[in-house]
Amino acid sequence: MAIKQQPELLGSGAGLAGAIAIESGPELGEHAQVRARGYWEQVWKRLRRDKLALVSGVVILLLILMAAIGGPIAQRLLHHGPDDVFLGLGGTDAKLLPAGPLSTIQNPDGSKGMLIFGASDALGRDEFLRLLYGARVSLEVAVISTITTMSLGALLGSMAGYFRGWVDTILSRLIEITMAFPGLLFLIALSSTVGDRMDNITLGVFGKGVLTLILVFTVFGWFYPARVLRSQTLALREKEFVEAARMVGAGDARIIRSHVLPHLVAPIVVFSTLAVA
Repeated sequence: MAIKQQPELLGSGAGLAGAIAIESGPELGEHAQVRARGYWEQVWKRLRRDKLALVSGVVILLLILMAAIGGPIAQRLLHHGPDDVFLGLGGTDAKLLPAGPLSTIQNPDGSKGMLIFGASDALGRDEFLRLLYGARVSLEVAVISTITTMSLGALLGSMAGYFRGWVDTILSRLIEITMAFPGLLFLIALSSTVGDRMDNITLGVFGKGVLTLILVFTVFGWFYPARVLRSQTLALREKEFVEAARMVGAGDARIIRSHVLPHLVAPIVVFSTLAVA
């Protein structure tokens, strides 16, 4: 009775020698079915071996989930909001100091409530709810700002490093001008002119002032990843696979999209984790 042979998995970096070794089998001439692992399949296999990384990932997902939907759920359960004032209703003591954790209060609807983490200030507002809603704003600003800065930095940095010449000159001078521009002066001018009107732009989704913060972080954050990715692209454009793509007639846009940007994933991920914080 023949035994069905399990397909062998071959890493994408094993090369010709690994393929020949698997196809040869234990005996010369014996063949095995070979399936190459993709990049993300190898990443997931290595991640599964690191138990600490898996636990850390679960904790991060729980924190993100609490920041995203924890505020409305807690507000519904506690029967009061983050901006409700409990001055003289249990949120402060006789000396008008913030109440401590697990203090009993009277909710706006007349029911009894509780301040889980106590009051945040002398007005007696719920610190727990304010932390949850504040975490949502921080998460929105951090994630969206990182996406916009990394997208703009990767695009301009890869263009400057790949095309070089006058494109690199213009983009490099633009990066240097932006780095030298005083950010505090820009913030003062923005707040004194259109700051109030921009704060009121929410698109029906974000909180007041979130889009203004995203704009500020994007304007003064894109040039850092652009400089790093430009230097990486300068080395990548001289690689053999880029020369081979040119020889088969691939255009510049396709080479950047299919051959340069995938090799910039590692520095983009590392820079993004630092930028979110």
